Amino acid sequence: MVEFVSWVGVAIIALGALVGFTGVVATSALTVVRALRGTASGERSRSHAGTGTPAAPRHRIAA
Repeated sequence: MVEFVSWVGVAIIALGALVGFTGVVATSALTVVRALRGTASGERSRSHAGTGTPAAPRHRIAA
């Protein structure tokens, strides 16, 4: 019985590790896709709110 409980604990820990690893792989894949599409994380797409209206241009302030 103790051995069975030990294996259940090992299975739970392994499942947690698998879920964490899957999350890391998914995040990396999304980052690569965004990089290939040219959209940096946190930026909006070129069309504002999906309406087709271009977003306001971004201007740099001269220092």
